[in-house]
Amino acid sequence: MLKRVLRRFTDNPLATRVWLWVLLFGSVLALVFTAVQLWLEYKEDVRQFELRINEVVESALPSLANSIWAVDERNIRSLLEGIRSAKGVYYVSLISADDRVYTSGESPVIKGVQTQTLSFPVVFNLPPEKWLGDLSVFLDPRDLYRRVWDRGLTILVSQSLKALLVAFFFLMVFRNLVSRHLEAMATYARERDLESLEAPLVLDRRESRRGDELSRVVDALNTMRERVREQAGRLREVETQMREEQARTREAHRTRSLYLANMTHDIRTPMNSVMGYSALLLEQALPDEVRQSVQIIHDSAAMLLERVNDILDLSRLEAGMVQTSEQAFEVRALIQEIIVNRMAEADEKDLLLDYQVDDGLPPCLLGDAGKIRHILDVFARNAVRYTDAGHVFIQAEFIEKESDGWRLRFSVEDTGPGLSRDELDVVFREFYRPYKASMDAGVGLSLSICRKLAELMGGRVGVASRPGEGATFWLEVTLRRAPITLVEPAPRVPEGFRVLLFDPHALSLKMTTQQLQNWQIEVIAAQSVDAFERELKGIAGGGAECHLIMLDSLAASANGGALIRQVRQFLGGHVPILVLSSHAHRGDVELYQRLGADGYLCKAHREASLAGVITRMMQGKEAFVTRFPPWSDPHGRRQEAVAGLKVLLVEDNPVNLMLARKLLEKCGCHVTEARTGQEALSKAASEKYDMVLLDCRLPDIDGPAVAGKIRAASGPNQDVAIFAVTANVSEEERARCLASGMNDFLPKPVRYEELCEVVRNAGLLSGSPSPATSV
Repeated sequence: MLKRVLRRFTDNPLATRVWLWVLLFGSVLALVFTAVQLWLEYKEDVRQFELRINEVVESALPSLANSIWAVDERNIRSLLEGIRSAKGVYYVSLISADDRVYTSGESPVIKGVQTQTLSFPVVFNLPPEKWLGDLSVFLDPRDLYRRVWDRGLTILVSQSLKALLVAFFFLMVFRNLVSRHLEAMATYARERDLESLEAPLVLDRRESRRGDELSRVVDALNTMRERVREQAGRLREVETQMREEQARTREAHRTRSLYLANMTHDIRTPMNSVMGYSALLLEQALPDEVRQSVQIIHDSAAMLLERVNDILDLSRLEAGMVQTSEQAFEVRALIQEIIVNRMAEADEKDLLLDYQVDDGLPPCLLGDAGKIRHILDVFARNAVRYTDAGHVFIQAEFIEKESDGWRLRFSVEDTGPGLSRDELDVVFREFYRPYKASMDAGVGLSLSICRKLAELMGGRVGVASRPGEGATFWLEVTLRRAPITLVEPAPRVPEGFRVLLFDPHALSLKMTTQQLQNWQIEVIAAQSVDAFERELKGIAGGGAECHLIMLDSLAASANGGALIRQVRQFLGGHVPILVLSSHAHRGDVELYQRLGADGYLCKAHREASLAGVITRMMQGKEAFVTRFPPWSDPHGRRQEAVAGLKVLLVEDNPVNLMLARKLLEKCGCHVTEARTGQEALSKAASEKYDMVLLDCRLPDIDGPAVAGKIRAASGPNQDVAIFAVTANVSEEERARCLASGMNDFLPKPVRYEELCEVVRNAGLLSGSPSPATSV
């Protein structure tokens, strides 16, 4: 019962608060009224008490005066005793005119009682009147107080009960008239939704003819209900329209995506032929005029492809079709790839192309490597394009450790013409072409695309520059640390290992020196020929021993390798010579082997391969690392990417089929052709191949479907290396190819170097040996 009552109070907090306030107010009123009533009654009791005592005393005063006049002490005491016997009197004192004292009762001083004293003069009334003394009556008010207190408790209890009953009655009235109707309103509102607004709110009460506050609230709620119903109807119509619009938008995006994919394919397919055949022609012996024309065709095709890529990338970004992905990648390998891609252009201008990666960076990171590579490649391409002399320097450095990863800054520094203050504010806008350049600068989309890609990854891009002092474009992005590492360990060299390094480029000399010193290798650095010769003579004359000579390629090949011959003259053949080149050329391996070098390293691969090259050379072996496959080794064996691989080439375009066949045969492969997916499946079921080069768009079955069927079949090529070749370079197409079981993705136009790398990887997957001298 008590729990139900308490729950009732808890479930009705408003009524409970009203009841408590009424009870509190009633209790305060009860206390006030009780106090006033008690005070009035107390004053009346005191008055009646004093009146009674006065009557008793005044009735005894004539006799007392006669007794004093007659000096009848016995009668005096008897009269005082009679006065003291009155209720409320506990002590009586009479002091006569001749200072005689008569008392009755216990003295208030001895008793220690708070008293009230009444004084009366004693006068003999016969004329002439004569004062005979003073009578003092001491009263005890405790009985009076006790009676007042008892009456006060009775009154307080009765008043409190009245207040409680009034509050409870008011609670019931409030509950009946207000609270239960508020609960009904709350229940109604709680149970309503957009689908159940038909029934109006009706309270279980007798409506007054004139209406009241609750009636007005009910009318307001019902009016609001009608408005909500109308708005809900309009919202349903809008929702239906939005669904239809979303469906049309999805269809438009799908159509746009398909259109972009078709456009990409339709443009890249003929571009593959133009660039591929022009590249093949450039490798042949042609008259100068013809070579110049072919070179113009090749460069113009590359420029056109760049424009098309920018326009398609921007369209995909604006359509929201570009998503971020996360994969493990090694920062050094990513930058080396960019260096290799831009090395030929830098070589034409004799630019130093180098890079540095902060030692504090994790060796392997998780992030969208494709978008980072795209941004840095655009920065490097522009830097090489607009820089006529000096260097282009790519750097990756650690900024700070954040809660969700590592904040990195990638920067590309050049020594080009620089940007003015006005250009700094607009360089990342669409259709802005830096440096007021010619049409070679493109349509001004590349940098705006970089900005959008950076923002998509949660990063940002920027530039620092002054006119005439070059420019530094940078990308800041947060990446997470990968649980794996892809970094090559330090070289295995003995303690006290010493290297004599000659490099006329101050930046490159600094970078190589720093890398060697990080491996605890002592470096003797020389930036000029004179300094190198002094150090060389000092070593030959019995100075500090030198275990390795490292030479810049331009100095090593000058004057027919005079510097290499000088090293051999002073130190003999027991100290190996390693040539470092900023610009790798086809045939470098053969050239420096002929000049007497023991190793060759393209600087683009310095951080990834230098340790292995030094280790190999310390073992007395040759080590030639370049981005081009050598034509032949010292023993005359053919060492192109992987010779003798059996390749199934699936391509429906006859021009591209012929081009791909020529490139594969140039790599030393044996090629079998198939023009449809069904033909490819038939040949894959009957003969073993080392690699399948598969076009993604075929007339009957698309490439991913063909790859899936080859993987699912139990034939001889279930585990064969399958590489996609497609003109659709979207991330979705790449993911679709990899999901079907393909090993890698090769976009059109296909470059010979990229194809050689694919063939080499296929050789590794099939177990065929790959040469140690190519990268």
